[in-house]
Amino acid sequence: MAKGKKEEQMITEAFETHIKSNVLQDLGYEFFDFHNAVKNQNYDKTNVLIAKLQPALESLGITVQNQEDEAIEHLQKGKLGFLGDFNVEIGVIRTNCLDCLDRTNFTQSKMAMVAFDLAVTFIIRKYLPIFFLVE
Repeated sequence: MAKGKKEEQMITEAFETHIKSNVLQDLGYEFFDFHNAVKNQNYDKTNVLIAKLQPALESLGITVQNQEDEAIEHLQKGKLGFLGDFNVEIGVIRTNCLDCLDRTNFTQSKMAMVAFDLAVTFIIRKYLPIFFLVE
């Protein structure tokens, strides 16, 4: 959300007030002026936002399901465990840009890369040792 234009500033401030008055303890809000941060095509400046959000992204974890729907495994904060129920939702990250869906999609894609990294880490820890068993 941008604070540069009067109308956008009003919406942003109303949203911030709503978030601050909410009693949900696990609800977070991070203002990020995407347009200002990536001036002159400096998209790497969004890495600051992703680094700031990474602990929250990692705490949400990932859920991995096999093709037969028999087992669900969950990786959260580096801990591997069996859940047995694939309807468990840990949480969500919501991104919103007032005037540009491309910015929303770009930011969401960067966060998806963090989730992908968690998934690859899970696969390596869980399944790679199987391929290197020595008898």
